[in-house]
Amino acid sequence: MINVILSDVKTLEMYYMKRNKLKLLTRVATNLKRIREEKNLTINELSKKTGINKNYLKKIEADNAPRLCLSKVMKIVSALDIDYKELFT
Repeated sequence: MINVILSDVKTLEMYYMKRNKLKLLTRVATNLKRIREEKNLTINELSKKTGINKNYLKKIEADNAPRLCLSKVMKIVSALDIDYKELFT
């Protein structure tokens, strides 16, 4: 009985962690596109400034990137000349 309860708790924790991660990536996608467009940058221009492949940037903006590592976030933030918090809020 206890093992079943622990298993259910772990499953729920994993569900909510995944759900919150997806919400965060959706915010990053929305904010990246908005900020890039506000700065009148194309995907190609941002790609050149960051050194990040334009197809990967397109995936980030479309909320289809499998993951987003900190080094890429820092390159994007630097190229856009923004505080990193602007991507996540």
